[in-house]
Amino acid sequence: MVVGALAVAGLASCGDRPDVIVDAAVVRPRGAAAERPTLPPPSPLPPGARFALGEHAVAEASAAVDAGDTAAARDALARGLAFDPMNRQAIFVRGRIALAEGRPEEAVTAFEEARVRRDDVAVREWLGFAHLARHGAAVEAAPPAGGDAARAAAEDARRAFAAAVELEPGSGNARHNLGYATRLAGRPAESVTILRALVDEQPERVRTLYELGVSQRAAGLPEDARRTWRRLLDIQPDHGAARAALEALGG
Repeated sequence: MVVGALAVAGLASCGDRPDVIVDAAVVRPRGAAAERPTLPPPSPLPPGARFALGEHAVAEASAAVDAGDTAAARDALARGLAFDPMNRQAIFVRGRIALAEGRPEEAVTAFEEARVRRDDVAVREWLGFAHLARHGAAVEAAPPAGGDAARAAAEDARRAFAAAVELEPGSGNARHNLGYATRLAGRPAESVTILRALVDEQPERVRTLYELGVSQRAAGLPEDARRTWRRLLDIQPDHGAARAALEALGG
């Protein structure tokens, strides 16, 4: 939202006039008593201006967290909330800041609160990422090495991504993330079905081809995984992870 400049009424060029003295905010005739009249308090901004300034500051916070500057994001978010404490985007941005700063549990709480205010694909997906971050590398090891807590986090993420897909069935990112989290939740065969459908629609979607191969390998389909990774390398020959995975399976 573009915020228009706020016009502030003022005194023009008072210093050029010999018959007036500027005394802080008060202008009095030269030689008059220095008594300062009682001024009324400044009028508050109208609601529309407050909301606009809040939106602008929260948008700045979102851009700052995108750029990796979480300190600037926190400052901008505080300004936004000062103008509009009920800004619907603010809690979502707070969750992203918490996740970027390594506080996934706080991020989960923020995204859950944001979901109540504005349930959309972005909130659901970031909620899924926050659940995956709760156990870090252990989630990638699940199952079984990651343990029950990691698998539970992956299942929470799977549900969040499934809700994102339900809200926007055409979102390739949401479907990819659903397939990924489904594998981590211990359901690789189901993950293969989700990801294969996506690459059938988008044959050159490289990151999904790689994840499909991982899920095929986890589902006990090594030959399918080999074919998938070879197909990926035909599209992107310098994909190191796919080449390493293929070599680990014997080429």
